[in-house]
Amino acid sequence: MFGLVRLALCRIAGSRSPRERAGALPRRPYINRSEPPRLSPVAGMISGAHRFVFLHVPKTGGNSIQSLLEPYSDDGRVVGGARDGHDRFEIAGPVTPFKHATLADYAQRVDPSGYRIAMGCREPFARAVSACLSPIHWVGATPRWSTDDFLAYLPTLRSTSDFIRPRSRPDYLLRFEALASDFAACVQALGLPAMNLPHRNRTTATSDVLAAAMADRRAKLCVQERFAEDYVRFGYTPD
Repeated sequence: MFGLVRLALCRIAGSRSPRERAGALPRRPYINRSEPPRLSPVAGMISGAHRFVFLHVPKTGGNSIQSLLEPYSDDGRVVGGARDGHDRFEIAGPVTPFKHATLADYAQRVDPSGYRIAMGCREPFARAVSACLSPIHWVGATPRWSTDDFLAYLPTLRSTSDFIRPRSRPDYLLRFEALASDFAACVQALGLPAMNLPHRNRTTATSDVLAAAMADRRAKLCVQERFAEDYVRFGYTPD
């Protein structure tokens, strides 16, 4: 019964109209770019030469990983407008349709059985909070925390499990909580040189905002309800 009540509250909180959510999250700034996107001569997510696909799940350290895998891939970085090409960028190429392509997206273009699959993951609530406070939502604004705004945003965030279907796990799972060591093992297995991960696209939210978000029990329960499969599939324990 408690679970049903919790789910109902989450749905009600996330269903308000934009007019009712005065002061909600700013619109994504790249909708109104000041200049057309351009393709830079660097690459990103799939490598024919090294036979790997990296699935970039948002807010799992993917920008940092892609910035290192670019020289070994077949894709290009799309920049312009709010995409500065360093912390924020899009990815596209002959096979890669867009930056956050899923395994199913790739399967429409290539046979994924011929590639080794690497993918990031992160504790679902921490990932959802990081996504909501991502710099792309707050260009020119100061990040703040609102439970109602978060619950309205939550339905737009895909589960990590969605990225790997129909498989149950990737060949290399890169846990955000152990990203440096997991990534080092992955690049060694792929036959690539050792690399030191940078920290890209970090939030500009203050420690007080982050603390308020992570302490928000109502928001956490809704995430646990929405991403229950991710908790089980990737070994995270709801608290």
